[in-house]
Amino acid sequence: MSAAGVALRWCPSDAAVGDLFSFPPGIFLDSTAAPLRVHYSSYGANTGEFFQFNLQPVGRPTACRFTADGLPASNQMNRVIFLLSHVGIAGISDGTSNTLLFSERAHSKLPGDEVQCWNWWTSGNYGDTLFCTFYPMNPFNRTQDDSGLLDGGADASVASASSFHPGGANFAFCDGSVKFLKDTIDCWKIDPATGMPAGISRPGGTAFPYFLPPGTSIGSPYLRAPNTYIGVYQKRSTRNSGELISADQY
Repeated sequence: MSAAGVALRWCPSDAAVGDLFSFPPGIFLDSTAAPLRVHYSSYGANTGEFFQFNLQPVGRPTACRFTADGLPASNQMNRVIFLLSHVGIAGISDGTSNTLLFSERAHSKLPGDEVQCWNWWTSGNYGDTLFCTFYPMNPFNRTQDDSGLLDGGADASVASASSFHPGGANFAFCDGSVKFLKDTIDCWKIDPATGMPAGISRPGGTAFPYFLPPGTSIGSPYLRAPNTYIGVYQKRSTRNSGELISADQY
């Protein structure tokens, strides 16, 4: 790994992110597999307000191809980078200077064994190299941390932008600029009784697909009650929602 490559995935303030962890043979694969050696990343790509599996097989039954077309949640795929995304500049109609692309994550702050199990540098899954704005940034002491609430099994600490810098985190925008956003940025409110943003619900499909409850399916949409408040932080994570946000709001 070159020094440039390390710089792309490690923040100097994130002490444990440079650790290499070896999972024992067979823990994720078959019993004859070699140990799984994992490196980690201090950064995540913006996947919008939610982590959301929204996959439907196309082509031959055995083909490893998926599409969001025709599923009930397809109209909510309004972020920049998500599973199997292919968003071009023309798709960022809210403006590249107003739309988040990457964020910092304080990998070393993850509690317990989460520090080994998440933020894998080689993984494009939710909670590894993708973050969302479902929770406020720097959530460690701010929100209810319900493991498994979001698709992929990610909790607030894993899913959110965070950093070791006092008062906020650095974000790259789609125009290539980098800005430090304060963690006091306007944000929707989390209902402590449900762990969900106030006014947001999801009747089914809120867990990793292998663990979906009976009767639920991949691709169920998040539902917004009328007049649900959407924070500036959430608005900056979508690409084509038509919000007019001035720079002094973030």
